[in-house]
Amino acid sequence: GGGGGGGAILIAANGIVNVTGLIKARGGNGGSLYGGCNNAFNGELDGGLGGGGSGGMIRVLAPTTLFSGSNVDVAGGAGGCRDSGFGGGHGAPGRVSVETMLGGTLNLSILPSLSITKVGDVVAPPVPTGAGDVSLPLALANPVTVNVEARNIPLTATVKVMMVPVYSGANETATAGLLSGSFETSTTSASVNIPTGPSVLTAYVTYTLNVAMGNALAVYAMGERVEKVTLSSSMGLDAEATLITVSGKEFKVHPSVLAVLPTA
Repeated sequence: GGGGGGGAILIAANGIVNVTGLIKARGGNGGSLYGGCNNAFNGELDGGLGGGGSGGMIRVLAPTTLFSGSNVDVAGGAGGCRDSGFGGGHGAPGRVSVETMLGGTLNLSILPSLSITKVGDVVAPPVPTGAGDVSLPLALANPVTVNVEARNIPLTATVKVMMVPVYSGANETATAGLLSGSFETSTTSASVNIPTGPSVLTAYVTYTLNVAMGNALAVYAMGERVEKVTLSSSMGLDAEATLITVSGKEFKVHPSVLAVLPTA
């Protein structure tokens, strides 16, 4: 088998990033046969050897950084080997990007978020697990009101709630009303038909960015300006962000990358 890729590491801070050890995103080594490098070629009995995985990506975003190239390692994995015969190819090295904010500071407290706060008259737990977080009475009539809270999201954004039955039945998506409140904290609700049995509720929000914001996120979208952002949140699961470019391409990123955006 081939080695796995090195993955990606993002370190974002509003102070100093001081690395005294080593940040590693190395590729995995390729698989060898039998005794590995000490095994001789055995003709038709031997298969191919695995190639090494590519090195990963390390990105550091902070006003000040105190480390050098010796503190990061994005080497590709070694190819599988033996004493004679063809070995697997080595993985390509990864990339390192160290960026300093210009003209401002990085504020991690303004990350956008979306959460389901109440289903019917049942308040959702502050730290949902994703299993049995909300139990509704069997006599509760449909449609059921689902309350959603948004933080650091424009009031013009479109919020939707999707209901997915665990065992059987059709998915249902409902569009919520306009967000009310402030940019920092706002609320809305949607009416959803919830069947008997377990279901998964997910809230989505999509909003349009101005040109400056879209250009700031272009580094995560192969250099193309981002036009819209979709943020999704399910109980018990990490939030997900999707960048949508002006040409319609979509790129999934960790929500923390949205910390580079201003509040307006």
